[in-house]
Amino acid sequence: MPMSDYLSDIRSLVGHRLLTLPSVTGIIRNEKNELLLVRNSGDSEWTTPGGMIEPLESPSIAVVRELKEELNVDVRPIRLLGSFSGPDYVIRYPNGDEVVYVTSVFECDIVAGSPKPDFDELEACQFFSKEQIAELQKPAWLDDMLANLDTGSQYN
Repeated sequence: MPMSDYLSDIRSLVGHRLLTLPSVTGIIRNEKNELLLVRNSGDSEWTTPGGMIEPLESPSIAVVRELKEELNVDVRPIRLLGSFSGPDYVIRYPNGDEVVYVTSVFECDIVAGSPKPDFDELEACQFFSKEQIAELQKPAWLDDMLANLDTGSQYN
């Protein structure tokens, strides 16, 4: 997906410098307690679905919007599992832009649809067990986030 006008305007002022940006991600599990992960177009790493919060948008609305755009599913946020950021959450894009996301993580239920990648932002989506996730190629922040989610016994 192309950069939003909002972010484009900011980049025109600050160039490639590190920006702190708010984002959301959705934690979706199937009946086998497997976790839904996605792979961005042109990338080899698996991650959780989500994206940037738009100006004046609430995080819970953003996660609903992002998962609809990326996976064509309607979700209901159940609860906020945590908020994550730090050095492992820095992303350097091929064009030189650097961002560190502050990510609000929501547990979500699918209320309509079956997850399918949009083939614009995403090229794949799949449910994985905890053991399978350990073997996947993924960003460092994903292991940190999954290890520290407030999920009780549901994942850890």
